[in-house]
Amino acid sequence: MNMAQMLYEPVMYLNCVFEIFLLYNLLEVIYRAYDERKRIRFMEIIGCSMMIFLINRLNVPTINLFCVPLIYLFFVWLMFRIELKYIFFYVLFYYTILAVTEFTFIHIYTLLEIDVSKADFSMILFLFIQKIFEFAVVQMIKKLHQGPYDIGSFQYLRCLFMLPIASLVLLNGFLLSEQSSSGYLLICVGGVLLIISIVIGFSTVEKLLKAEGAARDAELLALKTKLERSHYQRIEEINQYVWKSA
Repeated sequence: MNMAQMLYEPVMYLNCVFEIFLLYNLLEVIYRAYDERKRIRFMEIIGCSMMIFLINRLNVPTINLFCVPLIYLFFVWLMFRIELKYIFFYVLFYYTILAVTEFTFIHIYTLLEIDVSKADFSMILFLFIQKIFEFAVVQMIKKLHQGPYDIGSFQYLRCLFMLPIASLVLLNGFLLSEQSSSGYLLICVGGVLLIISIVIGFSTVEKLLKAEGAARDAELLALKTKLERSHYQRIEEINQYVWKSA
């Protein structure tokens, strides 16, 4: 057994730790941690990472697909104790980012004729590059989104759930198509969901633009009312000054 094979298991566990920490890193600027003690948060990160690591060791894609997001849900609730609908929203999009990134890099490696199935230093290097990319994407999201969503805005967020769901269905369809005919069924279902998500996306954008226009009109109306009131007050002050001078 060479050094790379000895490092394989620790690297895979650190990969799980990284993904859990990255999820925490994404949400810590939005929500306040439920427990202020760093030791407790550290133990929660380590514990959830170990659960994901053990699930990955089973090497069963179906179990991984359903169990890992559940652990993400549990971790976010444990760390922040926010409403379940918001937990579901963040975890769904976060898990989709990881899945799409992994799927993309697998095909990049295939295109470059790189074999990352072997436990060697090249696999560790390419995994490190992939994690840097995931970290950069999360940092961009953090920069764009610095605060929690308003209660009333969640009605628009629910419309966007279809896109990551369609993406996950399509990705699993592509991965399973070589092993089973059910993979092609998933591709068909994912394609239909993707088309629906595009329609919903256009509808959501239209609603947001209308809401923005209504808010802008209301702001202009308030400004106009304020200016008219200020103008009338100024005229009244001038009239009073003229009356007193007379």
